[in-house]
Amino acid sequence: MVGNLVTIKYVTTVRHDMMNFGTFSDDEGNFFDTVHFADSLNRYPFKGRGVYLILG
Repeated sequence: MVGNLVTIKYVTTVRHDMMNFGTFSDDEGNFFDTVHFADSLNRYPFKGRGVYLILG
């Protein structure tokens, strides 16, 4: 999916790792949410506002 980043929620896990919940809008204006667990977030961090390609 391709989505324009709307907001990121930062959450600390019980192991004190950082994870994120992302909210995006698609090209039709629909919103969708994503979960970014610590391992994948370390490899593929958010780089700020813009359009993201989301694979999963």
